[in-house]
Amino acid sequence: MKILTRQEEQILLVIHQLKDRAYLVTIRERLMDITNRDWPMGAVYMPLNRLHKLGYLDARIGEAQNRRGRNKIKYYLLTRLAYEALEEILRLNEALWADFAVIAK
Repeated sequence: MKILTRQEEQILLVIHQLKDRAYLVTIRERLMDITNRDWPMGAVYMPLNRLHKLGYLDARIGEAQNRRGRNKIKYYLLTRLAYEALEEILRLNEALWADFAVIAK
């Protein structure tokens, strides 16, 4: 299985959290809320495209918003491959962090 970047991992986890509300804007907003840092649109859009091409995401087109000139919204859903990758990442992280203890200052 291909190793994902931390950024890709975070995007997949946010899509899982958002369920059927996961599209570019909501994904970006959630990432900024969780990480407390700015995520430029390109920093979300490029990995989304890549993850979609690699088979980690399915996409469906939703209805356009009522505003004139708005494009239809592309919603993202995790595939079985994405869930398998995230489970593998979780197992790996648990093994790597198993003996770690926080040292009190």
